[in-house]
Amino acid sequence: MSSSLPCESQWQHKARHDKMVEMVTRIVELKKQQARAPKKQSPSAKQLLDLELAMTDHQVDALVYELYGLTAEEIRIVEMPQESSEMSQSPPDKRR
Repeated sequence: MSSSLPCESQWQHKARHDKMVEMVTRIVELKKQQARAPKKQSPSAKQLLDLELAMTDHQVDALVYELYGLTAEEIRIVEMPQESSEMSQSPPDKRR
């Protein structure tokens, strides 16, 4: 009888999946709120919405890192800001 029950990793997978769906749904809701927000929205209301979006996005990132088993070093690399390759590849100014 116990062989038909999902193993712990299946429960963990479902919980992680459900949490991810919940967070992505929240991001979609927040983005819709941003789009509907009046142009003259108070700066504090806009900041609060931006902060909630950033926090939810960070939580999604953390779930993805957990899902893939990333180490702290790998997470640091993933989150490292990308340097603009255009600057290093642009031709020098030929004006004299």
